[in-house]
Amino acid sequence: GVQVPGEVVPVTGRQLPSIRLILNNGPIEVDRSRSNFDRITRSRFVVSSADIGNDYTVICEVADRPKAAAFMEAAFRVGPACGINIGSSGTIIELTSGRAESYINAINNTNSRIVVCIMATDSKDKYDAIKKHCCIQRPIPSQVILKRTLSNPARMLSVVTKIVMQMNAKMGGELWGVHIPMQKVMYVGIDTYHDSGSARSVGGIVASMNNSLTKFYHRTTWQPSRQELISQMDVVMTDLLRMFKEKNTDYPDRILVFRDGVGDGQLLAVKEIEIRSIK
Repeated sequence: GVQVPGEVVPVTGRQLPSIRLILNNGPIEVDRSRSNFDRITRSRFVVSSADIGNDYTVICEVADRPKAAAFMEAAFRVGPACGINIGSSGTIIELTSGRAESYINAINNTNSRIVVCIMATDSKDKYDAIKKHCCIQRPIPSQVILKRTLSNPARMLSVVTKIVMQMNAKMGGELWGVHIPMQKVMYVGIDTYHDSGSARSVGGIVASMNNSLTKFYHRTTWQPSRQELISQMDVVMTDLLRMFKEKNTDYPDRILVFRDGVGDGQLLAVKEIEIRSIK
């Protein structure tokens, strides 16, 4: 008994303004029709560069050394052109085996500030093992690349540009910012991670440290298992404010908190415990 109209009903909607990106050489309006950043990634556009230089290591199998060398040469061509400080003389470590353990041993034996791993095959287990090791056992920024990604000479510079941009961001460099109307605001995000196999949960709190929202500071707290509320919020917020003042010589005028992970039944508890602790 349901009848569906044959014509689409027109409605009046809100049209959002164009996004303005803040680059090193001034603001730019994003072209929505193109939906890409090709014309932006030129002419030393990055807001700030991490000091990568030649202090990076490329890890690959012996047969892929030419691709590692080609990557470093391309990185030196595109990086400085974008305003990113990266050289062409990073270290190359050759592996006789493509196992995850070989990559991990090589990572342990390097003193570079960032590692680039070129994998011959698309192995999720190997990728996960490398990333887990670089996040937990040997904290170091890492970039994992598939060999086939570097196999097309016609797209080499375009691909390496995107990789170098990721390396810069992971090491604290600022690629671009967005126009934020309100100034001197500290934006805070809060969530809690629960692992069914662990006796404890982890609370994560991250806060913006500048007006363009390109610098952040974070803290983590241990919680009793399945506890959603952050029990040490007063200590954490004090540390966030201390760091904000250290970076900006003054405290923020406003604090906007984005709280994830709580249901409607926990809102009162958040108000009575977390918000009170923040105040």
